[in-house]
Amino acid sequence: MANLASTTRFAGSEGESKARARCRALLEEGGFVVDEQPFEYSQLPGRWGPSGVALLAAAIVWGSVNLATRHQSPWCGLVLDVVGLATLSLTAYWLTRYGVPGLNAGRSRSSNLVATHPGAETRPRIWLTAHIDSKSQTIPMLLRVTSAIMFATMSAGATVCIVGLCIVGLSRAPDMIAGAASSSVSAATAFSWLAVVAALPIVFCFVGNKSRGALDNATGVAAVILAAEQLVRMQNIGIVLTSAEELGLGGARYFAATESHAEIAINCDTIDDTGAFLCMASGARIKRLDEAVDRAVGRLGISVRGIPGRGRRGSLRLRPMIPGILADNVAFTDAGWESFTLSRGNIGTLAYVHTSRDVPDRIQGTGIAKAASFIAAIVQELG
Repeated sequence: MANLASTTRFAGSEGESKARARCRALLEEGGFVVDEQPFEYSQLPGRWGPSGVALLAAAIVWGSVNLATRHQSPWCGLVLDVVGLATLSLTAYWLTRYGVPGLNAGRSRSSNLVATHPGAETRPRIWLTAHIDSKSQTIPMLLRVTSAIMFATMSAGATVCIVGLCIVGLSRAPDMIAGAASSSVSAATAFSWLAVVAALPIVFCFVGNKSRGALDNATGVAAVILAAEQLVRMQNIGIVLTSAEELGLGGARYFAATESHAEIAINCDTIDDTGAFLCMASGARIKRLDEAVDRAVGRLGISVRGIPGRGRRGSLRLRPMIPGILADNVAFTDAGWESFTLSRGNIGTLAYVHTSRDVPDRIQGTGIAKAASFIAAIVQELG
């Protein structure tokens, strides 16, 4: 892990190429046949998409409230709010799913590292994945996650207030700006400005190459390679170390589109020494993966925090993605695979990710060893 995090590893850079060569050597020593899979993608959505979307979302919320209050047109404000945010959400979804592989602007190149067992008669059914590349951002992840949650909350509050203004008929009877109506006006205005303030950390979050990515994601790469060593006799697994995850999941989207016979991807991203294990999935929970994770926890006796509503204390099941965070499992799920991301950490972990402070000095590697055993146990449960 320390070797991988000895330098920055921006997608397509010399630092990433050296890290990929190191991983290739380790996998070949472990008996795998390793190939590089070059691909092209657009950096535009990953570099500028979040800032642009946050700016437009804040403008839509503020404009909607302005229409509903100062211009006394709550129905127009509601239409702008609902239709504008829905359209923006669909645009953001298109950019992340189709824009990264398909846009002509901002094209770049990188490579995935693909490892399989020699002599296997069929392509692997289960793939262990982790991304090699790293990036820095001007705003730490902890603040970005908080920003995303706060913006969603303030935006929802503004929408509720606009609906209230529609109900009291502000557009038809301006003289009713009293009581409930005036309260809704004040609350809507406050929510709109708070939403703008909440969006600012994402608006001014720019991508750079100042992080050595020890936590994110040298730890995940190390855990996957160690897990593969424990599963050396299983012929139905492969390893793919992706690139451009930090720029819109470029490598994972390319690999998922080209690997037609696979079923499952277990992704590993950010493994701290302390904190709880998380198994995060996008879309609907998948019973087979859910049960395999729970059985693996029981086999290993892993100590985890109970999750409200998930049954017995100490159980660990798939949970939704943390707001504002993307991981390679999203790309695999979009392509029809069963997939989740294994992570470990706490709130303090998020304060280091994507910053120049994400260095190997603070990581002992105890979490990596536990994550590797956990991954191996889940694969064994899946058969």
